[in-house]
Amino acid sequence: MAHETSLGEHFIERKTARISMTLVGEVSGLPIPGAALTTLTVTLFDKASGTFLPVTPPTGTRNKQDILGTNGGAVDSAGKLTLDLTEDDMQKYDPTLSREVHGALFEWTYLALTVPKSGGHTVWFSVYDVEHVP
Repeated sequence: MAHETSLGEHFIERKTARISMTLVGEVSGLPIPGAALTTLTVTLFDKASGTFLPVTPPTGTRNKQDILGTNGGAVDSAGKLTLDLTEDDMQKYDPTLSREVHGALFEWTYLALTVPKSGGHTVWFSVYDVEHVP
């Protein structure tokens, strides 16, 4: 089972965006409903530098930030995770570049028949500064 996905979609810098994916059990391959989750966090970072993002947020970086029903995150009964990214989240780290690749590392814990389990998945996406694109 793949533990990372690259989105074909490219996002514009400083515009809101949404990442969606389905959480699945490591062994069963079945969707994990939101009610089964005990934790869900996200870490946003710049792929090239490893810098946590956003760089200068009013509320702090998204480094293992709780998104289980808060901070723009939600998981429905079919295991579909959505994360709404803010304009601050969508800023590039290096202002001299026209494009950066960012990562969203999702980590979760859940109960499967009362047995604690955990999982993780990274979603890669590009952020473009339209002012620097030829």
